Amino acid sequence: MSPEVFECEVRLATTMRDQSSDSPYWSGYRRGLMRARFGRRFSTNTDHVAWLEFRSSDDPVIASLGRGYTDGVQTIITGSPQRDVVHARPM
Repeated sequence: MSPEVFECEVRLATTMRDQSSDSPYWSGYRRGLMRARFGRRFSTNTDHVAWLEFRSSDDPVIASLGRGYTDGVQTIITGSPQRDVVHARPM
């Protein structure tokens, strides 16, 4: 993923986090982008594993954070946006 596309995704996630009713998803998505791009310089492996596990939480807000985080990580791995279907075309 080019630096320009990465920055675009981070800006989108930040805007959506601040303006969307689904702020937890976008907070997780942004964090996942950052973790996948910068690795342990951004967060510890323990934090990374915990965020991945959030997806299976019974708490809907925590689960949304985890879905966003996982999608953000997958976006960096695949090189193209992997947003949840619900978030495929924001705004």
